[in-house]
Amino acid sequence: MPSTKLSKPCPRLVLHLPDWRSDDPFDIICDCCYSGVGGVLLQHGKPIAFESRKMITAELNYPPAELEMLAVVHCCRKILCLIEGKRVRLFTDHKPNVNFAMQIMPTRRHARWIDLLQSFNLEWRYTPGKSNIANPLSRSCCGHTETNQPCYTSHACSEDSQSILLVTGACSCHA
Repeated sequence: MPSTKLSKPCPRLVLHLPDWRSDDPFDIICDCCYSGVGGVLLQHGKPIAFESRKMITAELNYPPAELEMLAVVHCCRKILCLIEGKRVRLFTDHKPNVNFAMQIMPTRRHARWIDLLQSFNLEWRYTPGKSNIANPLSRSCCGHTETNQPCYTSHACSEDSQSILLVTGACSCHA
């Protein structure tokens, strides 16, 4: 059983209200792994909203590029009311997705996703996976996936950057 003690206390997570009067763009940082997808919405470097979920069985068969796009599409759908009509910088750690909308012959799924994403004012940016702060949102806390109940024992805390305390995963091993 993993230890729940933190070597260094993490600062308390505080969600901020969006600044609607500002012309500064929102930032969406998305990530996925083979068990879930997640993302964070930021403005001025401060968290506005978090979103994550486990993948359904059919999504587990998607290739890696589609999994990363699934994270983007899922986050955009969930925070639609916050980003509609606003300029948004979308950060992904999968470089081919930066040019996702330029496909010559997209599949039906890709065409639906392209249609949805074109309704936003998105500026795609690549960021390496190590600097992606949305990683903990998509990771399972302990590798168990028996139930869809969240596991509240895993926290992300780093000493070299601003820490974000996240609850992620789905298991019943710590009940």
